[in-house]
Amino acid sequence: MATIDSTPKQDGFHMPGEFEPHAGCWMLWPERPDNWRMSAKPAQAAFSEVAEAIARFEPVTMGVSKAQYVEARQNLSAAIRVVEIPYDDSWIRDTGPTFVVSGEGLVRGVDWEFKAWSGPEPPHYASWDRDALLARKVLDLERADRYKSDLVLEGGSIHADGEGTLLTTEECLLNRNPDLGREGVEEKLIQYLGAEQVLWLGEGVHGVVEVEGTKRRQAGERLPASYINFYIPNGGIVAPSFGDPHDEPALAKLRELFPDRKVVTVPAREILLGGGCIHCIVQQRPRG
Repeated sequence: MATIDSTPKQDGFHMPGEFEPHAGCWMLWPERPDNWRMSAKPAQAAFSEVAEAIARFEPVTMGVSKAQYVEARQNLSAAIRVVEIPYDDSWIRDTGPTFVVSGEGLVRGVDWEFKAWSGPEPPHYASWDRDALLARKVLDLERADRYKSDLVLEGGSIHADGEGTLLTTEECLLNRNPDLGREGVEEKLIQYLGAEQVLWLGEGVHGVVEVEGTKRRQAGERLPASYINFYIPNGGIVAPSFGDPHDEPALAKLRELFPDRKVVTVPAREILLGGGCIHCIVQQRPRG
């Protein structure tokens, strides 16, 4: 598909709210042994549960490597589309495209610069070439035209209300783009997400630490467990549970906050051990 030499704002496109209608959802199959324990088998079981829960509400596509295609296909129901695609790890919220829509219902995608969560700190992985190409490949499969931005950004660092307001953090975007400064980053967010205003928070989720060239979980390390790391598919909420006494109160609060959506939970401790949660491993494709 075409790479467009302008910006979404110039062309009348904007990032919609996640609660707006979707055409489907993208995920990536976990397999890295340096990020997922026991050859990623427990994580694969957890990702499968998330995929099947989302598929109750909207179509799901699972990207898998060539080596893992048979394994993934055997462990996912026929409701899940499985496609071969190269990638480095399964955090598609950060590495996939950010879809934008126009008032006429067209859907395009923004392909950000991805540098493995590096800023002043070292990158998460020694090589991230496949992750850096992932957004473009997803857009080709979606037959969606592409905007290419030079802003270093992970999709998990932004949230939009679909009405012109964008939420982000200083910790992520200012660290990733030290030469631009706040004003420079904000202008690029406005241009590439069609926003009118940007609200800045100080910090994001607790990060990971470097060990022997890659970043791994450490015993006793703080993990980003949060019940707000949920996904909003069409007509539903897919939220994490942690086998904790707070699970039920959190579920009750979500049902109170989303009375018109069916709230379901999925055990998410294995995803948490990898460094994120449900929202981090999915990327919505808006209906437009």
